[in-house]
Amino acid sequence: MIRKRVGVRLYSAVLFLIVLGAVQSCNSPFDLASLLDGPSGEILTIAPATGTVVANQTVAFSAAGGVPPYEFSVVGGGTMSGNVYTAPATSGVATVTVTDTVGGTASAELTIDAGMINVGISPSFQSVYTGGTVQFSAFGGTGPFVFAIETDE
Repeated sequence: MIRKRVGVRLYSAVLFLIVLGAVQSCNSPFDLASLLDGPSGEILTIAPATGTVVANQTVAFSAAGGVPPYEFSVVGGGTMSGNVYTAPATSGVATVTVTDTVGGTASAELTIDAGMINVGISPSFQSVYTGGTVQFSAFGGTGPFVFAIETDE
């Protein structure tokens, strides 16, 4: 079999006829915005859009608009499992991004505060007789700390 080269003009003409046939087969006007912003006509959004989380805490994200299905990813620390983010054990900033089927994106910024975990006082419970003293100390977190006395009376 001998192959003959077919010109670029012929390929372009065939492609044009295919596109023209596809457009003519539409039985109703089509909205370009629905292609760009999804079937609902809404732009892609992520919730929550910002926030502060404690180290090792999880946050569930949701997406709306755009063209489902969605894929979630994280940059800057922590891990994603589906739409659930787990913060790392260290302080920092993470960006969670959702991407829809056509490549649209929306991002959320999270501040991870490791200083909010393991805040406590030592000793945690102490009986004291009248006139007695007890030395307490705080641990974890980020000071300065404020101490208060509560009684059961």
